[in-house]
Amino acid sequence: MRITRLFRLTRLVTLLGRLFKKSRSFLNTNGFKYLLYFSLLFIITGGGLLAYFEDMSVLDGVWCAFVTLATVGYGDIAPSTNGGRAIAVILMLFGIGLIGSLTSTITSYYLHSKKNEVVSNDRVDMVEKMYNELNDAEKELFREKIKEDAKDCP
Repeated sequence: MRITRLFRLTRLVTLLGRLFKKSRSFLNTNGFKYLLYFSLLFIITGGGLLAYFEDMSVLDGVWCAFVTLATVGYGDIAPSTNGGRAIAVILMLFGIGLIGSLTSTITSYYLHSKKNEVVSNDRVDMVEKMYNELNDAEKELFREKIKEDAKDCP
């Protein structure tokens, strides 16, 4: 029973490691992580400014900034002063750009992963072609070398 739990834990750790690696790779695509940092800064700053102009709590200001930046616009809190509206317009424009950047990052990430997959398949085809061109003695030496290398692998 304990061994089964250990295997489950090992699989979970492996899965989380893969997820972390892919997430980091995605966030590094097109410098998307910097855009997210900038968005967070925009939300906090915009929320503070909205709270100042609209005479509301900072949490309500941050909520309004987040909803506006995310282009959701629930309408539960809407700016009524000219300063608040100007901040909201800037947040809306940045939010539209953020959605476009997210879309292009997703596209780039998947196209890049497909390109690597194609290159990998091309290398396999090249090795198979080279292997097929070997004579029987060379093929036997190749197989022995592969077996020796496999022993050294963990």
